[in-house]
Amino acid sequence: MNRGRAVSVVPYLVLLFVAILAGNDSTTFADGDKNDEADGANAKRSARLVSMRELARQFEMKASGSTGDATFELRPEPIFRYSDQPRGFEDATLWSWNPAGSTGRPAVIAKVEAAITPARVPYWHFCVTSLADQLVSADFEGSRRMKSTKPGVSFHTIPRAPATADKPLPRQRQMKELVARFAATIVNTHPDTKKPDPQEMRLLVTPIHRYAEESKGLQDGTIFGLTTNGTNPDMLIVIESQGATLAKAEWKYAIVKMTIAEVHVRLDGTEVWQSPRNGPRETWDSFTKMPRTDD
Repeated sequence: MNRGRAVSVVPYLVLLFVAILAGNDSTTFADGDKNDEADGANAKRSARLVSMRELARQFEMKASGSTGDATFELRPEPIFRYSDQPRGFEDATLWSWNPAGSTGRPAVIAKVEAAITPARVPYWHFCVTSLADQLVSADFEGSRRMKSTKPGVSFHTIPRAPATADKPLPRQRQMKELVARFAATIVNTHPDTKKPDPQEMRLLVTPIHRYAEESKGLQDGTIFGLTTNGTNPDMLIVIESQGATLAKAEWKYAIVKMTIAEVHVRLDGTEVWQSPRNGPRETWDSFTKMPRTDD
């Protein structure tokens, strides 16, 4: 009887091993959407990624300074992939640009979104925002699309934050605990009544991007996303451990906007950041491109 029970377990162990292998995702960027489409849909998704990459390559992102403009380098793969069906964004990617050789916080990020109008007309939608400490500009297909008038991030110390852990995994846990102390309300326009429609935003389960550049006093950092529709990161909360060494570092945060809506952000229940509808566009901008023929 014991031998029979041992043999019967083997198929289950095989299935478990196969399941573990199947769940080993080698994707190099964060994906806010589940990959459970049929083969045909997967092929379309792959082809659309190629189109979005080519569009990202049409951007020229630069730092503006008295000594001339330095061009940022595009990361070869998107840092996040998402969708927002209620707003007609069928598929979308978030791309990042850094100074040459930098491993730290992206200087500029841009959304490339495959969108469709209520009349079922496909088009491309873009949103560009700065995360840089200096002024930046963004050109797309030779036209100026965004020029910041102030730095893209303003960091503030997080009160009652713990000392920075000395290992990557505990620091990751610390950053997730710190961002959980934030909450945000977005005020959209109700599609039927056309009146302001406040909604509580939710934190995306998957962090968008993690980075570090110890030589410049950036011990660790993560970009988190807040959303109300699908997995679209309308708002970003940047959590960083800043300091010359881990022992001297302290946790700081910055808020980054990527939506035209009015937004209010709270830390431990107290409002620490707010922005009115459609502006001010000092560090970001959005635009469209028609038609979209990738489908």
